[in-house]
Amino acid sequence: RRAKGLARPLLRIRPRLAVRVVRAATQFEQEVALIMKRRGVFALAMGVGVLYSAAEVFQTWYVLGVLGHPSVVHPFVIYATIVVQGLVSILPGNIGGMEGVHLFIFAVLGIGSAASLAYTVILRIGQMSFVFLGLVNLFLSRLFARQAGRAAGVPRQPV
Repeated sequence: RRAKGLARPLLRIRPRLAVRVVRAATQFEQEVALIMKRRGVFALAMGVGVLYSAAEVFQTWYVLGVLGHPSVVHPFVIYATIVVQGLVSILPGNIGGMEGVHLFIFAVLGIGSAASLAYTVILRIGQMSFVFLGLVNLFLSRLFARQAGRAAGVPRQPV
């Protein structure tokens, strides 16, 4: 219902797009309801999310320690500002935005721009390694699916 109400102005301008938006919003709502029903899966996902955030804070603490700026509070402040910046950023991949926030928050905390640059480079290398691993995973999963299809006698579909 909410999706239909929100898409009403769009319905007058671009009806096909409005239908697609309502369909996607409805599907999203159904999937979220399904996840919420499966409390074990939901709790596991929330736990993994919290552990991931804790790992990022620990990573920030460790890198700051290596750069000669050990602190217990600074990693939490840096992580919080990065999360807020990521939520409001419209730039794909936070390109430029994350670097600016790092420079700003490191200056506010008195750490310095050289440490900000080193921290950002380390963070970006880590992110790019995960992108690379994701691409390798995508390639291998498609390769194995294609091989499994051939073994089962499924004719090849044109790509």
